[in-house]
Amino acid sequence: MQHFVTGIFQSFSMCGLRNKLVHMLAFRPPQATYELRLREQKKQRVNKKQRYYSFDDSGYFNLQNNSEQQLTLTNDQQYLHRRRKTVRNPELYPEYDFIKIPNKKIHLDEEIVVRSDTCKVTSYFLNQNNNQQIASVHLDRNSDYVILFSHGNACDLGTMIDKLIKLVSYTKTNVFAYEYSGYGQSEGKINDLSIIRNIQVAYNFLIHQLGYKPTQIIVYGYSIGSGPSVTLSSNPQFPIGGLIIESGFSSGLRVISNKIEDTPYYDIFPNIDRIQFIRCPIFIMHGANDKIISDDHAKQLAQKSSNLYELWIPDNVGHSGIDTDIQYRKSYFQKLKEFIDYIALQNDNIPDLINKNTAKSHEVTQCKHYYQTKLF
Repeated sequence: MQHFVTGIFQSFSMCGLRNKLVHMLAFRPPQATYELRLREQKKQRVNKKQRYYSFDDSGYFNLQNNSEQQLTLTNDQQYLHRRRKTVRNPELYPEYDFIKIPNKKIHLDEEIVVRSDTCKVTSYFLNQNNNQQIASVHLDRNSDYVILFSHGNACDLGTMIDKLIKLVSYTKTNVFAYEYSGYGQSEGKINDLSIIRNIQVAYNFLIHQLGYKPTQIIVYGYSIGSGPSVTLSSNPQFPIGGLIIESGFSSGLRVISNKIEDTPYYDIFPNIDRIQFIRCPIFIMHGANDKIISDDHAKQLAQKSSNLYELWIPDNVGHSGIDTDIQYRKSYFQKLKEFIDYIALQNDNIPDLINKNTAKSHEVTQCKHYYQTKLF
């Protein structure tokens, strides 16, 4: 199987068709579940627009329940009235409302404007060098820190928005999520190279438009999102504060065959080779019962990491659902909060943290890969 799959990739690459093969086989964009609409001025707004509150359906975090089983949630209203982050060039990046559109699969019969009492929800279209735009959403709780979130494969920002709002609520941290080319409301065609360029555009937007410092950015990659997250974090041009990998993989072809030892030149997202260059703290989590990507991938990544914060493999959790599992969801949010607090502590106590966290140069290795000729 290994030689068959790698042979196909090599053959297509020699014919200049690698990206087309990746586009057809590796990615599954769903039907869009949301829209972005240019935000009206306050005086133009009408009351008929509905509000969408992100809440905990099970009541597990309900403050009226046993306090020993809950996270401490404070009143977030005070944070919403502070000065929030706005883009430096609003004429280039106007604000959009995030609209959940009717979807029979989730029994949503009418449009809903996504808002939250926890954070300000603002969307943007980010401009790429190819004149195509990708969609994004900024959940601003007025924190100094932000999670740069890369979503999974068969989903878009609309299906992830509830999780993103909960991340803000329980970690007290801002969240910025971007969408891959060809997904949801983002323009362009999807392949691994385009995703890597997408996250670079998102990172630069956080720095140059929203004013975050590099070490205030915590990169979070879920599933296939681990690919662009590791690639960005291992690039010396994009220093960050920390990296979170949830249900990630060691490389694309290793998901198909676990017998691959040396990464093929044309592999997709060779995380196992690139993670060794990352110098910021790395938090890896992976369900022990993951049937899509084995937890062996997490163990391999942890073994290769030079600055591993923690490897957490909860039992009886699959490819997704750590944040909703009744047994582990409390630990999930607590561990994330502790990791973010650790990053904040480093920012407070290490004067030259940006240099300390800057990824190692790839010139120290003999490892060669397709990306080195196409991206770097």
